[in-house]
Amino acid sequence: MELQKLPVGIPEFEKLRQLNCVYVDKTELVYKIASDEGAPYFLSRPRRFGKSILTTTFKSLFEHGLEYFKGLAIEKLWTDKTYKVLYLNFADMNSKNTEQFIKDFNSDLLAAAERFDIDISDTQKDAPNSIIRQILKLTKEPIVILIDEYDSQLATNINNKELFEKFREILHDFFNAIKNNTKNLRFFFITGVSRFSNASLFSAFNNLQDISMNIEYAGITGFSVEEFEYYFKEHLEHASKVLNKPLVELKQDLKEFYDGYCFDEMASVKLYNPWSVLNFLKNPRSGIISYWASTAQTSLVYEYYARRYFDGNLDEQLDRANFNIPIRVSRQALNNSMNISEISESALLFQTGYLSVVSGDVDTFTLLPPNLEIKAELSEIFVDKILKCNSRQFLTRSLGRQILKYLLNTDTESLKTDLNLILKNLSNYNTIFDHENSVRDLISLSLKIMGIDNYVEVQDSCGRMELMIPTRTHRFVFEFKLATNQSEVDKKFCEAKKQIIKRDYGNLLPALELKRYVLVASKETKSIDRLELVL
Repeated sequence: MELQKLPVGIPEFEKLRQLNCVYVDKTELVYKIASDEGAPYFLSRPRRFGKSILTTTFKSLFEHGLEYFKGLAIEKLWTDKTYKVLYLNFADMNSKNTEQFIKDFNSDLLAAAERFDIDISDTQKDAPNSIIRQILKLTKEPIVILIDEYDSQLATNINNKELFEKFREILHDFFNAIKNNTKNLRFFFITGVSRFSNASLFSAFNNLQDISMNIEYAGITGFSVEEFEYYFKEHLEHASKVLNKPLVELKQDLKEFYDGYCFDEMASVKLYNPWSVLNFLKNPRSGIISYWASTAQTSLVYEYYARRYFDGNLDEQLDRANFNIPIRVSRQALNNSMNISEISESALLFQTGYLSVVSGDVDTFTLLPPNLEIKAELSEIFVDKILKCNSRQFLTRSLGRQILKYLLNTDTESLKTDLNLILKNLSNYNTIFDHENSVRDLISLSLKIMGIDNYVEVQDSCGRMELMIPTRTHRFVFEFKLATNQSEVDKKFCEAKKQIIKRDYGNLLPALELKRYVLVASKETKSIDRLELVL
């Protein structure tokens, strides 16, 4: 049986429908927003998370009515007429040169004016704000304005204050022109990754409806588990056969690797990353690998880290790179616009998709990476960029599977050999063994890059486990010690063994088969000298 086409790399709603691609029906939510003739709307989501499909869905609805909505929820709800639509995608415009950006911008606006049968005088064609002002003044009926990725130029130049300011001024003048000419505006919808407070772009719109963390619209992009398993049922069954893996097990693997994104303030709606799962379903033979991370704004995250976050010695850097510890952030920091000069790393990581809401209360949110794909990417950014080491050459998924086999089979010698090779391949090799936590944290980061989820400093009623690796059937617990020289190795091993047994580390619910390991590294040999299973 031939599978229905997947909408991989198809950001236009009408093309998706024309090609009979799988479409996850979001049109009931589209109807709720599109029916509002009042305030402009803003939605923040990470790159590759369905913003363009959503924006072009509005475009099709307002331009062509229900022509492309046969069989969808909105077909029985929508009764409005069609409108002229101005659609702008700033991601398609130049981000490095303001003069070329203005040319691109003006070209799109003038093309729209021509479609609307509006004659823009030559004296008004030089600036985007002048053109949009004329369009809104001269149109004979209300129009719709849709802006996708409004912050593309700002995000690209987040570390270039001069260029950032130039783009900010252009956009500010453009939005201000719209604000002063809203009489002929039927609907106004904006998407982006972030809101920049000192960009002053939205200050003109006192009634802007920011639905980014509104629980009612939490699932307007991305796929819930119910949507994923319903709309892609046949593709999942096909992938299960290709990989020779039980469907239940495959779904669990996909959930761990691609699910977990949450943007609403109640932390109630968990979402799959559409870009990652669609690419997996298109190429199941490639296995469960990173897709979204390779297309996201890793350079932006790294540059911000390098400038603000990873300073100090290696031990301090590694401590900051541990994203298994929940991050508490104020509601104001995430809900309010971000100031370019004072942007917090937690706000940056949340808005770019590297952190997700796991709980929320009146004043604060708790954030964590949403899934294993993101944990691996954050670890890789640190290892590759901060430690100057190409982790993909040796921290492979196949090596990760081999290490899991060693753990399951209690092959401690092979495990110790491979872990030592990993540490030796990392730069800053001479300083790794200066601190006990450095050894642990680098092993933790390496395991994540290889696709092995793990947690450091896991607290229970009896103490704090150094490192825990949970699987569906087992729980592996590690206690780390650092010996100054060879003569101390056995002593440190006995201390760790006594500690891990006395405190009964890892004996938690849910009940899994428990294996406890003691690992002793030596400053003198700069290696792991002893690694053994303890009862």
